[in-house]
Amino acid sequence: MTKYNKITPEIAEKLQAIVGAKRFFAKDAVKDDFSHDEMPIYGKYYPEVVCEVESTDEVSQIMRLCYENNIPVTPRGAGTGLVGGCVPLCGGVVLCTTRMNKILSYDMNNLVVHIQPGVLLCDLAADALTHGLMYPPDPGEKTATVGGNVSTNAGGMRAVKYGVTRDYVLAMTVVLPDGRVMELGKTVCKTSSGYSLLHLMIGSEGTLGVITEPVAAGGAERDVALVAQRAHDGVDGLLGQARVVSDGLLRGAGMVVEHVEHEQAVVVHAVRGGPAVVERIRAPPDFPELSWTLLHTVPPNGICTDYNSICADDCQGGWKNRAI
Repeated sequence: MTKYNKITPEIAEKLQAIVGAKRFFAKDAVKDDFSHDEMPIYGKYYPEVVCEVESTDEVSQIMRLCYENNIPVTPRGAGTGLVGGCVPLCGGVVLCTTRMNKILSYDMNNLVVHIQPGVLLCDLAADALTHGLMYPPDPGEKTATVGGNVSTNAGGMRAVKYGVTRDYVLAMTVVLPDGRVMELGKTVCKTSSGYSLLHLMIGSEGTLGVITEPVAAGGAERDVALVAQRAHDGVDGLLGQARVVSDGLLRGAGMVVEHVEHEQAVVVHAVRGGPAVVERIRAPPDFPELSWTLLHTVPPNGICTDYNSICADDCQGGWKNRAI
């Protein structure tokens, strides 16, 4: 095992100056919780100090200071893990991220949410629903932090249908061991240039860096609708009007374009939710000024028998003029 240095009074003073006296704990002030996670087989190992960080900049300063003085750092979220990732085997500094618990923003155009790592899984799932989205990863411990979920690539019972945490992290801000800050990934589904450092970081359990701002994708809560769109408005207008019908209310639909063929067919899917298809069909003879768009769900048997419509007559007209 690598030999590390102990924290001197001078270094402890510098660490306290970074986070402030109220978020710095040493000696007897270090609580027992910081010595273990929820799996007792890993034992208890106490850190020399605990720093409760609130920003990427604070994380960067602490990592740089510890790197220069060869002091071990163990990132920690809620401590609900079962893999020993947050257990400070070598003492040193425990970097606690639970105070970084803000949901920073939603990008409804790309259906992603930008958060801090200390956001609880249960809080993100509930907040996403208020935006008409669903965050599918569902590990057993709902009070785990999302940063911890990303660090361990947590799964859960929904993984059979929706996949694991890795499948929903599109980008992140991460602080490397020497304090450098890196932006990994993109808030788009298709980005294949260069090494996939994002996926290398996911599941690394804090051994490669400290994740400070993960960006996750959310799926649509519902995916049923029919939209009428004037032909001259084009694809952008068509997608701009697409909505999800839920309890009689129109909500922003969670869809992304899969492909566009000659402005006749626009195929989209609800992001990692139930599959859905938007088909732009030719204008009916009796309504030449309109082209119609049907958004329907695809049931398990693959046969579409239920088209949701704003108007039953519109739906029938759509069937008659459906482009094959």
